[in-house]
Amino acid sequence: MTSTTNSGGSSKDSYFSEIKKSELGLIKNNLATAINERNADKIKEILQRIIYYMTIGMDVSILFPDVIMVASSNDIIIKKLVYLYIVHYSKSNPDLLLLVVNTLRRDCVDRNPIIRGLALRSLCSLDSKNTLEYATIEINRPLTDFSGYVRKTALLGIAKLYHLSKDAFDLDIIIPKIFDMIMDQDPQVIVNAVSTLNEIKPGWSFTFDLVQHLMVKFKEFNEWSQCIILECLSRYTPSSEDESLDILNLLDDRLSHSNSALVLSTIKIFLKYTDEFEEIQEQVYERIKEPLITLMENSESNETSFTILHHIHLLMGRSPRLFNRYYKHFYCKFDDPMYIKTLKVQVLKEIASNQTFIESIDEILQELSEYVYEGDHSLCKQSINAITVIAQKHKTTQEKYPIDESVLEKIFLPYLSVASNLTSNNNDNNNNNNNNDPYQSSAISINEGILSFILISLKDFLRVFPKHLKTVLPYINENLIGFGNISNYTLPPSANESVLWMLGESPKSQPNTPYIIEEFFNEKFDQQPTFVKTQLLTTSLKVFFDRPGEMLPIVKKILMKCCSDLSQDPGLHEISLFYSRTILLLDIDKAASIINSSKKSTSINTFLEDEINEYRDKIFDEFNTLSVLFGKHSTKFIKNKQQIENEKQQFLDNQKNYLLSITDGRQQQNNQNNQNNNNNNNNNNNNNNNNNNNNNNNNNNNNNNNQNNNQNNNQNSGKTLLKEIESSPTNLIDTFILDQQPELSPELFQSLWLSLEDGHKIDIQLDSPIDNSEIEAVMSKQGIVCLAFGSVDQQTKLYYYARQNLSFDTDYNSIDQQQQQQQPIFIIEILIDEKTLLMSILFKSPLLKTLHNKFIPKFLSILSIPIPKIFNQ
Repeated sequence: MTSTTNSGGSSKDSYFSEIKKSELGLIKNNLATAINERNADKIKEILQRIIYYMTIGMDVSILFPDVIMVASSNDIIIKKLVYLYIVHYSKSNPDLLLLVVNTLRRDCVDRNPIIRGLALRSLCSLDSKNTLEYATIEINRPLTDFSGYVRKTALLGIAKLYHLSKDAFDLDIIIPKIFDMIMDQDPQVIVNAVSTLNEIKPGWSFTFDLVQHLMVKFKEFNEWSQCIILECLSRYTPSSEDESLDILNLLDDRLSHSNSALVLSTIKIFLKYTDEFEEIQEQVYERIKEPLITLMENSESNETSFTILHHIHLLMGRSPRLFNRYYKHFYCKFDDPMYIKTLKVQVLKEIASNQTFIESIDEILQELSEYVYEGDHSLCKQSINAITVIAQKHKTTQEKYPIDESVLEKIFLPYLSVASNLTSNNNDNNNNNNNNDPYQSSAISINEGILSFILISLKDFLRVFPKHLKTVLPYINENLIGFGNISNYTLPPSANESVLWMLGESPKSQPNTPYIIEEFFNEKFDQQPTFVKTQLLTTSLKVFFDRPGEMLPIVKKILMKCCSDLSQDPGLHEISLFYSRTILLLDIDKAASIINSSKKSTSINTFLEDEINEYRDKIFDEFNTLSVLFGKHSTKFIKNKQQIENEKQQFLDNQKNYLLSITDGRQQQNNQNNQNNNNNNNNNNNNNNNNNNNNNNNNNNNNNNNQNNNQNNNQNSGKTLLKEIESSPTNLIDTFILDQQPELSPELFQSLWLSLEDGHKIDIQLDSPIDNSEIEAVMSKQGIVCLAFGSVDQQTKLYYYARQNLSFDTDYNSIDQQQQQQQPIFIIEILIDEKTLLMSILFKSPLLKTLHNKFIPKFLSILSIPIPKIFNQ
């Protein structure tokens, strides 16, 4: 054993010292010696070292026969170490497990309850069907053991064995026994019985006597056990209002607990049991809001605060006024992470959007406006959007509080004025090349992002308050667009679309609107996405109806451009044809009434997406689950077993069809080529025989001439023929040539592997283990070189690389082009699980098209030599 010397000069063995190459052999010999000497202390030290090696990932399964020899020891510590080792390597040594089963069964009836429970837990954790029969025999006796530790261990063992084999128990017999154990006096046995029933029979129902027993024992459970009990009680429906109130009174003190999981579980019970009693539920809302605020603010974990915030946001959908007086608690703190700040902004938006809460709306709006200057674009966007939504929601309260004017004058217009100042600063900087102040450029960049969000939100704001359009447009024209210069900013497409929409809603407000549209069309039309082009087309038509003389030539150019752009924007092409053929050519007045119909209608009060609250009701049924955090029902992100199996089978079928299409096409083409060659040979033989009978000399001369002509024709048309063959999808493998002696250093391989994205992954189920040398021998003959291989944690890893030989590629006709172009490289990782025999192949390459179309089919065809059944899976 390796030893270390302390400062006092004495030494002692350390099982956390450096690992040596011959360590396993030394451990094996020392363990055998310690067993012969019956030295318990030495056996403990050796087992501790083995467990340490096992913990750090070292394979010590070779010591399995030696370790099980000490399983019969009477020392509890030795038994714990041995059983921990046996359970860890039970899958890799299923046959040797039978040697230790008798020891485990003998320990299951030991006098010491700790040994009985330890042996039973280990026996049920072996995860081997070879020992399943013995485990099911031993599991019934401990259910009536006098020790609560043994009984609770037996209950969890039932759940483990049930998942190993659902036919291991007769449910008609075992479930009544588990129900009886819920009435046990030991609280841990009760909780384990409930958990086992949840695993074996999900959704099992409660009875009144069972609920009464759990409530009597409730204070004896630890906090996590209480969470399990409460989650099950949420499925119980009380028979009367009095029964509901009795249960809630017993749980009332749990709302003041420091454990957030317990508080949320209790709140779920309160909401569930009072769902049919509106007056009582209003009292429940008042009771739960302060515990939630306390947990949110005093939690040491940001993740816990985030979870509580999500539940608060969900509760506001049911009771919008619940947290009105607590709005200051949702102000963002300087050290809050961004995901909490974003959620707090949403909560503030919900509070301020409540039409009955207008007392402190100025303060909330001022707080939200401060977040615009936080520097983070995500928070800036959320804040501006929240301000816009708050203004829209309070349209009906304009008589009491004209919020639209306040938002426009205090928030939107000041930012546009700031943009005007930055524009002048930007022009001064262009004239002064010596000014290189980095802070100034940073400020311009930040305000440019703010300005983009302002413009996008202004569109929705003006749709609800169209009377302010003429007030906003002068700022837009002066600060952003400017005649002769489309914009002093690089605005995103959504901002451009908003500006164009504003111009179309008020065509006569600005005299230079037609020329702004023309400049935008001439300079930026081709770079814009389809929705901006469509908005430009609609805006130009709206301006045309009010100012036809100025807009007629501009509209013609825009329509001609849109109608001719079928390949890139087919949707825009159809819209432009509709406008030009169906509307404009028939009746201009009708076209104006149709396109300008939004102006004649009443202004918008609400948006459809704001009225859809159905998803909140569905999520409310899954309170205190991940559905609240994800904002969607569990069926949207949790797949059942059947769905997973169907997706897996579909993937395997698609992969099989893809591989079969390649091999079948190749075989059909080869058969056709062979048949054509045979026909040509027969025709040539017949012609040669006839010609020989007529004149042998002439035939010889003709044959010589034909050979010379064929050689010249082959040299001239070889590249063309190869390109025709290569373009055929049925001959992708044979025409793709690899370099037979590729070179790649391990350092370059590693850098490529880390930098390249995954190209394609294939899983192949092997019938039997395969020797690595067989794969390497076949691959090396085709120019696919093995860089490294080995076995780690019962997983074989092989790394290969290959390069394409460009001299056979028709895209590189000259030697100069071949020398200038680097050979395309392909790198492969093969992982073989030695337990399940599942082979996973991962391909990577800078040229993904060549990888998918050429290299992968060739690689799989080569791999089918050592694995003949690869295409039959």
